[in-house]
Amino acid sequence: MSIINIPSPLQSYVEGQKSVDIDGSSIEEVILNLVEKYPGLKQQIFDPQGNMRAFLAIFFGGVKINDLKDGFHTLVKEEDQLDIIASMAGG
Repeated sequence: MSIINIPSPLQSYVEGQKSVDIDGSSIEEVILNLVEKYPGLKQQIFDPQGNMRAFLAIFFGGVKINDLKDGFHTLVKEEDQLDIIASMAGG
């Protein structure tokens, strides 16, 4: 299982947990399994067209997934960690 670190603004959607263990062989599979297990997260992570929301970033090994060669299709192993980072806005 991969470990997904959840930012504070989204922890209420995962029963208040700071991190969750989710099965999957790629980043995409892990994220899809995450929103299947915690359906309230789906609208927080994805827009109605199924694209990841602009204010979120997912990091794997300290690298933003958009910068990885295989992006969402990057393979993960058990105990790998993903970090979901929520951008803050304000003025």
